[in-house]
Amino acid sequence: MSESHADFSSELRASVTPVVVALAVVAVMLLVFLPEDVPARSFTMLFAFVTAGAAVSAWPLERRKPNLGRWFLIVAIGTLLFAWGARFDSAETLYLLLVPPVLAAVLISLSSALLTAACESVLLVAVLQASPLFPVSSEQPALVWTVLIVVWATCALMVVMYLPVYRLAQWSWTYYQEGLALSKQARNSKAELLRAVDDLTHANRQLALAQTRTTALRSAAEEAQQAKSAFVARVSHEFRSPLNIIIGMVGLMVETPDLYTGTFPPQAMAHLRTVHRTCQHLSGMIDDVLDLSQTAAGRMVLHYEQVNLPEVLDAAIEFVQPYVQEKGLTCRVEIPPTLPLVACDAVRIRQIVLNLLSNATRLTEQGGITVKAEREGPSVVISVSDTGPGIAPEQAQRIFEPYYRGGPEQWKDSKGSGLGLSISRQLVALHGGEMWLESTLGVGTTFCVRLPFSPPAAPAAAPNRWINEEWLWRERQSRPSFAVSHYRPRVVVCDRLGGLSTALSRVSDRVEFVDTRALPEALVELKHDAAQVLLLGADSVSSLWADADRAAQAAPDVPVLGCVCPEHTAHSLQLQASEYLIKPITREDLHDAIESLTQPVEHVLIVDDDADTRELLSFYLQSYDVMMDVAQAESGEHALAALRRGPPDLVLLDLMMTGIDGWHVLDAMRRDPALADVPVIFITAQDPTPEPIQSQVLLATMGNGIALEKLVDSAAALSMLMSGAG
Repeated sequence: MSESHADFSSELRASVTPVVVALAVVAVMLLVFLPEDVPARSFTMLFAFVTAGAAVSAWPLERRKPNLGRWFLIVAIGTLLFAWGARFDSAETLYLLLVPPVLAAVLISLSSALLTAACESVLLVAVLQASPLFPVSSEQPALVWTVLIVVWATCALMVVMYLPVYRLAQWSWTYYQEGLALSKQARNSKAELLRAVDDLTHANRQLALAQTRTTALRSAAEEAQQAKSAFVARVSHEFRSPLNIIIGMVGLMVETPDLYTGTFPPQAMAHLRTVHRTCQHLSGMIDDVLDLSQTAAGRMVLHYEQVNLPEVLDAAIEFVQPYVQEKGLTCRVEIPPTLPLVACDAVRIRQIVLNLLSNATRLTEQGGITVKAEREGPSVVISVSDTGPGIAPEQAQRIFEPYYRGGPEQWKDSKGSGLGLSISRQLVALHGGEMWLESTLGVGTTFCVRLPFSPPAAPAAAPNRWINEEWLWRERQSRPSFAVSHYRPRVVVCDRLGGLSTALSRVSDRVEFVDTRALPEALVELKHDAAQVLLLGADSVSSLWADADRAAQAAPDVPVLGCVCPEHTAHSLQLQASEYLIKPITREDLHDAIESLTQPVEHVLIVDDDADTRELLSFYLQSYDVMMDVAQAESGEHALAALRRGPPDLVLLDLMMTGIDGWHVLDAMRRDPALADVPVIFITAQDPTPEPIQSQVLLATMGNGIALEKLVDSAAALSMLMSGAG
């Protein structure tokens, strides 16, 4: 038994104080009531003093050593009882022998009581057999055995009474120990929890600091992204303008030498072809950099259409066929005739395949190239295989990184920019597909592209606002006879400034935009055909809110969204031109643009602040029609003056000019009724809409308002969309 358990058990024992006091009282009473007989008087006085001494000795002894003091008290009482009975020959004194076992049970324990009873029994039996304590008579043995029976009966009674108490004590002690353990565990857990709270507080502070730093770094990254975009746009403009002159004039010399007096020596013609080919390569690298910038910024827009994939592959193969024949390679095509149409951007898919074919042709010296297209479930897999040097596994892991061109032992030439594969993979990802490679050193490489037959599903508006609960559903008895077409959500755009619908159509071709200029016209469109959203465009928040409130009341079942674009932004976004051509411009590009016009072209005005560009475009026009009348204007002011003298049949307009730029010239033409219908073709070294549409405010309402639960869901979805988390 542990010390703590002994302390707990001691709490179940009675105190010795009442016993000591009782002995002291007995001693005092003996001294008060002394017998008359002198010998008896002397024994009584001695007995009283011994009793008092036992009481006085037991008190401090029990304080120092509890068990020893209690046993001393029990033994002293038993001895005194035997001594009193022997002196006065009192048989009734034997009944007082019940006192020591009872005191042992009360003061020490039940086992002590049994031990005391056993000792008394042995002593009584021994005295009875050897030298009787009392005068021998016929009653003394029976009395002794009666006392023994009473003593053991009393002990049995105490056992019956004390065992439940001891069990309860043991149960209490067990649960007390468990409680102590749980309390200790709770204290430890509390300490750990406090440490965890402190650690979480510290981590939260670190996260707050990290978030602040991340916000600052994000702002810096956004500024760097904007600076990079501006730099790319500026560099592309500065590169494309001179490249346009070089490629255009060298192309004229190579393709139409009869426009010049005399003939070029063969060596000069070969050098011109080399210059022309090199400049075209440089132009392609500039296009790659711009494509990479657009895809990295998430501004690359795909224009989906149902495409006959074999035609796209044949066009790409036809482009590289001269290089394949020049190197003596074979080109094998394996395309099943039953391949379904693919919903994709044909221009971008042709660009992807052309990149793969160009790389395969450039790196393959012997053998050939194999182009395959096969159906795999809901997708089509296009593979381009070559018998080139192959790609090592460690290089294959980085082959899709921008500007990475592999190891020098495999990629020995320096003609590639290292951007084609990176751009191709991003374009494939925009289509909802994937791109990978399989390569073996010394055997060859296979690049695979998986494209879904259908474009990725766009979120559609819930149709429950058009469904009446009382309608009865009737199952169709026959299949529709018309072909299933791809559904495009319908959005009615109400823009007083104009141009927003056109700009939105450049951002996404998966939505049908209906252009209106006034709110009544937009409401008529909503009543004529159902639409998912009514989109309002305005130049201020006040005018936007007024239109949104009227629209929500007039069309309570249609969500109303509003955006605020400043007037100059709206003007810069509207493409009120027949076509725009990005430098460097080829003669074929300009001729195709003129052919697309619905009216004949005899008088053309070229507006550009660069004299060399004006001369190149004049040569292009003369090669198209030698009888064409071509006028030139070196600035926006001169262009407006020439237009007022007489409207031409076509204006070739440069956007980036000092003073009055091309936008102001175009705006002035559209405001003048005499010039409003004159077709305009943009001639620019920069995409006229390189930046995404940006609205200062997003407003949303519907009917009498938006329910709180829908407001919470909309806010959560919008926050994820605006923060880029979704």
